[in-house]
Amino acid sequence: PISPARAYDSRQPQPQPGAMLPGTERAVYVGDGRDGVGNVTSPNVVPAGASAMAYNITVPLSAPSPGGHLRLWPDGIPKPNASVINWPVGGDDTRANGLLVGISDQRWVRVYNGSSASNHVIVDVLGYYQ
Repeated sequence: PISPARAYDSRQPQPQPGAMLPGTERAVYVGDGRDGVGNVTSPNVVPAGASAMAYNITVPLSAPSPGGHLRLWPDGIPKPNASVINWPVGGDDTRANGLLVGISDQRWVRVYNGSSASNHVIVDVLGYYQ
């Protein structure tokens, strides 16, 4: 376990800002902790050699949603069929879920937006396995 660290927030100006478009995926680096504007403030919260991480993923919904899901998996392997978080049609509350996932050797994961609407994504790291 580690003190929770924000690895990615698409609402911030860096890195890779902006809501994820429907049906798209994005590579997310989870090795460093970032501040409220995306600057690295805690390097190597997930150290080189880690094989998996404990994380929380959040979708900050702000308007009635058409429903959807996110998938998250280690970079470099095919996209899985299983989602890590789901939200219903008409949902307008922030949704979050905590899980475990393998990570690539370079500490990257991929996120897929399985909704017909654009959505922001937040990934917080809670711990890692080495």
